[in-house]
Amino acid sequence: MRYLNLFILFWGIITVVNAQELSPSNQIAIATDDIYSTSNIPSSINSQMHQQLSALLSSVGIGSESYYNRFIIRPTYEIASKEVIESSPPKFVIDVSIGLSVVNTFSNKVFATYLADFKGIGNSEGRAMAASIRQLRKENAQLSRFINDARKKIIDYYDSIADRIIKQAYTLASMNQEEEALFQLNEIPEESKSYSKALEAMVAIFQQMSDRECSERLLQARALWAASKHGSNLGEIVELIGGISPKASCYNDVKAFIKEVGRKTDLIENREWQLLVNREKNQHALYMAQIEAARAVGIAFAKRNTQPQINIIR
Repeated sequence: MRYLNLFILFWGIITVVNAQELSPSNQIAIATDDIYSTSNIPSSINSQMHQQLSALLSSVGIGSESYYNRFIIRPTYEIASKEVIESSPPKFVIDVSIGLSVVNTFSNKVFATYLADFKGIGNSEGRAMAASIRQLRKENAQLSRFINDARKKIIDYYDSIADRIIKQAYTLASMNQEEEALFQLNEIPEESKSYSKALEAMVAIFQQMSDRECSERLLQARALWAASKHGSNLGEIVELIGGISPKASCYNDVKAFIKEVGRKTDLIENREWQLLVNREKNQHALYMAQIEAARAVGIAFAKRNTQPQINIIR
């Protein structure tokens, strides 16, 4: 029953936070690659490049953590010249060329490129390298154009394949492979014109998963109720019933059970019970909870599969 437990979690979060402040969103994601260089680059500089690029992407609303590995930003770093200026302490000055390319790793197609020269100054060669990398900021007009160009091309790409992703997700769901289906739908970013269709598919497929657990939860809740009709195990009953979507196939039976429990116990002042009784009225929060739970299922699938491949049916 792990899928509906996710629904309970996100329902609780969304009803505590004002649901109107939340909206279903999904960023474009570009993972960061290691530096390619013919120069002698220490691992600490490679780590800093990852951090700098992640911060740069985040500053313009692009995620750098990606379970999909479809798009990656590949940096190159070449030292053109270096000089040590005698002083106390000595100053290291390097001239470097930094290149960036956004690549579709599935097709190896390059979506955007950037190349620029920088000067780095520091008390050591490593610090001079670090200083050069810190200049990769969104305030750099050429760099900003590079990222915007990549973003536009990525959106166009998803617009061209979104319908096929959605179709394939429904095909997977029909074979009870809902986790992989949700993983694939999760990839479509909100900037895509097909994003709303992807959300609808996510909710429908998550609902299919939920329906399979509906009767099981109701059966367990009834058993708990039969064992104690004084509300002593209300928390367990609320947890079981709370995970059932109002759109689930067995929800009419659930409503009848809720009324039965409400008639026979004094639950008017119980906040959790009132949320359960009234939750059908908050359709936006319900929708959000389903989407967030569906996303969590897709991410969990990705974590269990080191590098799942998305092969689009054409």
